[in-house]
Amino acid sequence: MFLEDKELKHVKDLMRGTAKPDGVLTELKQFFLNEFSCEIYAYLCDVLADGRHRLRFIVWDEDNRKAFYIATDKYLGPDDRMIDKIKTKFSELCRTYQVHQDYRSPENYFAVPTEIKSDLLKEIQDKVLNHIRRYLENIKDVKKTAFCFGTVHVFYETDADIENNAENGLSDKIGNDIYKIKKAVDEFGACQNGGVIFSSIQTLNEKYGGSTQYYFR
Repeated sequence: MFLEDKELKHVKDLMRGTAKPDGVLTELKQFFLNEFSCEIYAYLCDVLADGRHRLRFIVWDEDNRKAFYIATDKYLGPDDRMIDKIKTKFSELCRTYQVHQDYRSPENYFAVPTEIKSDLLKEIQDKVLNHIRRYLENIKDVKKTAFCFGTVHVFYETDADIENNAENGLSDKIGNDIYKIKKAVDEFGACQNGGVIFSSIQTLNEKYGGSTQYYFR
């Protein structure tokens, strides 16, 4: 996350079947399923500002992305064994299909997993943001709303209100209604019920000086 508009459109077209995968992607998809039991949706080749070539293989969500990383007490980073296998296969396919000349040798680039779900959730929320905002404005207990990527943040007045509205069912109703609003434009099944976080103006003031900028850090 997050892809440029052109990149996101390309991935979505492949996901919905309106664009056909090339030979490299077709074989790469099978390789990922066989080797890692993981579905990929696309690959993207680009060049960073420092001149390095990058391969991004697009997976579904953060759990899929983390599957290609190692986290221990002494190390946090990509699983080099897995990444080297991917680069070796990708370079082989580039040579076979005579494409992506700069990627025909694994030493010429680096590879990273990129998840698509966050991009889809953000796009969904952008489409329905005004609808959600109008809906929340009509609920008297809601004092403030904020939007961060695919998540809606709802602020009640006090911390006690968070507990009270959880008990009386208001928060569940808000969560379910927002979920329904999003699902209406959820083409790829990215939304899950519960994409709402409830906080309070009290917490915002006491812990973050009233600033949503600090709240989201």
